[in-house]
Amino acid sequence: MNRLFLLYQAVEPTNPDEFKSGMDKLVAIQQRKDRDTFFRHHSMYYHPQYLRICSSFGPAEQVILRFLLDMQNCTDQIENEEEAELVCGNNPFAFLGTNFGPTSISEPRQVTDNASHQKWTFENFSNFEKLRAVLESPKCLPRFEKEFVNLRPESQTAILEDFQYAKSRGLRTPYYPDTNLVKDVSPSGSACKVYELRVSRPVELRVYFNEHNGVVHLASIDLKSNADQSADIKAAYAVLKSLTGIK
Repeated sequence: MNRLFLLYQAVEPTNPDEFKSGMDKLVAIQQRKDRDTFFRHHSMYYHPQYLRICSSFGPAEQVILRFLLDMQNCTDQIENEEEAELVCGNNPFAFLGTNFGPTSISEPRQVTDNASHQKWTFENFSNFEKLRAVLESPKCLPRFEKEFVNLRPESQTAILEDFQYAKSRGLRTPYYPDTNLVKDVSPSGSACKVYELRVSRPVELRVYFNEHNGVVHLASIDLKSNADQSADIKAAYAVLKSLTGIK
């Protein structure tokens, strides 16, 4: 579970408008209740800007107030990363705030808006979770995840980086074949496409997948050195045909 602590020292802007603008960005964070827990210490109840919004009946102020009240109460006032490590152990943690200038919090753990929250969350994903995020919730069978997880971390990272690069090429679709990084290896007369991501490091791998109606389908991961690549492709085609629902 990810733990994010609202840091009192990081919500002390010089005027109410800066406080409201910064808090609006925190409120807009796309928090996942099954993954993230936001904490605040009861000292926030005495923050001058908190007291100000408590006396306001404006709708924007009430949204901020509800956001603060919905946070979990933290009995210990966590003020730095060393204290957070003692509380969180091996669980990922970060800090919420509107202005981290006066603090010693490292930049990767400064969460001020949805973009910084997503970046921090991504960095704490497992490699398979990162792959799912990059491919935007692809479809695959459990055995594909098992194949991926059983690879060396260096190979997992290579697959992730190659998919990210493929996505950046700006072709007709994100993973459209170019015969270099992504190759169309569809069997003759096939009902759906079979693409091959050609990973060259630290060992040569082939990731078989396709794009169908805007969704990426992942079939299998095989060594380029396999004796019968055509059999690998036929097996991947059967998986992809099932995943896409094509008859």
